[in-house]
Amino acid sequence: WGAVFYWSEGSTPFWAVEVPESLADSTPWTTISFSVAQRSRHPETDNWGGAMAFGVTLVDADGVESTVDFADQALVPFPYARLGNGTGRGWANEFVTVRINLADFTVGSEIDLSHLAEVRLDFGEAHGATSGAVGLDSVEFAR
Repeated sequence: WGAVFYWSEGSTPFWAVEVPESLADSTPWTTISFSVAQRSRHPETDNWGGAMAFGVTLVDADGVESTVDFADQALVPFPYARLGNGTGRGWANEFVTVRINLADFTVGSEIDLSHLAEVRLDFGEAHGATSGAVGLDSVEFAR
């Protein structure tokens, strides 16, 4: 199952999922990964007008948070130009896979990766894109 959502300038949206206790230990894994695409032919995609990134936040059971904005590692491309009738950019959503090393979350943080409680994606101006529309799929820990 995937998620599709959008946000407008001035908002501070996020998507979050609780990590079940039975899966809270992320130490066997080396990365968190997910597939994401900017939504083609959506007004907020056109408002943003370029490649984007956003913040990925891990929260441990004690409430300690650590955020990695992955712009230095990867960008979600802007939909390609489309030709023909209609408005907007692109004919189809182009998904990319983003992988972030879990070790990046421990730099300057006391987060306990052996007892995670939440995974959150943070959008909006503070995390790189004032507006946008994305499709999200396959959020997972991997090696």
